[in-house]
Amino acid sequence: MSGAQIILTSVEPGVYESLLTVRLHRMLNANADVVFDLNDVDEAEQPLAIARHLAGLIEQALRTARTPDARVAMVRDILSVLPNPDALQEVLYEEGSDRIKRLDAVMPAGVTDSSRYVRPATPFSDTALMTNARDEPTLAAELRAELASADQVDLLCAFVKWQGVRLLEDELSELKKRKVKLRVITTTYLGATDARALDALVNEFGAEVRINYEINQTRLHAKAWMLRRRTGFHTAY
Repeated sequence: MSGAQIILTSVEPGVYESLLTVRLHRMLNANADVVFDLNDVDEAEQPLAIARHLAGLIEQALRTARTPDARVAMVRDILSVLPNPDALQEVLYEEGSDRIKRLDAVMPAGVTDSSRYVRPATPFSDTALMTNARDEPTLAAELRAELASADQVDLLCAFVKWQGVRLLEDELSELKKRKVKLRVITTTYLGATDARALDALVNEFGAEVRINYEINQTRLHAKAWMLRRRTGFHTAY
């Protein structure tokens, strides 16, 4: 699901979640074959709803800009109308180059091992569906890269298997070496969790493990990783 609002070019019967714009108002009133339901946007939700609406329009305009310089100029024009006096500090920086730069890592001066600052193939700002298809990133490879830069790791998993732990042994060892908190919640449902895997998580990798033994009323079947970073660029699988 996209966070940006869809820019409508026609109105078909169905459910919507679109801000009422001048264009949309005109389209609705020009169609005598439909009736429509309008509701107020909660005041607390208005900033996010409007930002999502503008995001689609801004992205569309930036795509039509032919050069990086034109995109930088457009960003400057947008920021210049904001009431925040510091907004222009967020203009894209240019250093005698027609390329737009992105900060990918900040490392201590003199660092000799940059493996801790490796990035996953999926950008932190993207939402992606992983299918393990050929020529696409695998979950194991992405997790290895994610664990390398994580400052806290939480795992919620119905079953913990030794084979899965073994795939991430090096990265889990590095987490312990860096004193990164690793928390795991799992279950004994169907007896599928390997005791060997839990022992390794606790004894070899320093994980804090909680086990749900309730199997009569609870059917936990979640599989989720949450990776937090002090930079604010958190990810979840």
